[in-house]
Amino acid sequence: MTALTLGLPPAALPSPAAAAPQPTQTAGEFVLPAAPRAVPRATQILNAGNIRRTLIRRDPEQHGDNVAAQFEAAARASLEAGQLSQAEDLLGKAVAIRQLVLDLCGQPADRCALASTLAQYAGVLSRMGHQREALPHLYTALELTREAQPHTEPDQHALAVATCHYNLADTLPWTGAFDEALLEVAASEQSLAPLADANPDLYAREMADCAQLRAEIVRAAEHGLPERRHP
Repeated sequence: MTALTLGLPPAALPSPAAAAPQPTQTAGEFVLPAAPRAVPRATQILNAGNIRRTLIRRDPEQHGDNVAAQFEAAARASLEAGQLSQAEDLLGKAVAIRQLVLDLCGQPADRCALASTLAQYAGVLSRMGHQREALPHLYTALELTREAQPHTEPDQHALAVATCHYNLADTLPWTGAFDEALLEVAASEQSLAPLADANPDLYAREMADCAQLRAEIVRAAEHGLPERRHP
């Protein structure tokens, strides 16, 4: 399964320094997210009043998406260079921007965009060995994806929800939660059900990925997790 945290496509990317504008913070003007969701530490930096005013003055949907995409592109460049800490910071900023856009606009597409960026952010945290810190972001991504259901294509929604469960199943074993991980694999398989008739080939591939992950979780529960080097 191509998880939201994986498979970032290579592209001609700007340098992280060029892609990450440095906002001027206005003291005492933090605008916290409307909902008590799990958000990165960088959110407080970018939730300053001047950033919010910039989005309000321009088209927040388009401008916010463009700025977040720049941070995500720079994060991909950092990942390719092995700079995980820099990628974490850049994706944290992208999450903060997408959270602000969601607060201002509240469109289903904003929920899906934030869910995808959160999953990428959680993937970097997991690669850094911070799986416990990654989990709240993955649960939030699942929540956001479910909230967008009435406004998305059924097949796309089914795959997105399945991917969220798959990401959780892939991360939970590193916290010792093997039983919970197996439940998430089952939830991923159940979420894929609408694809069985609509896209049998895709359904078969995704189900095979789930079966492989289940076998890996069972093996890890019996024999221990593989060695994972952290930077």
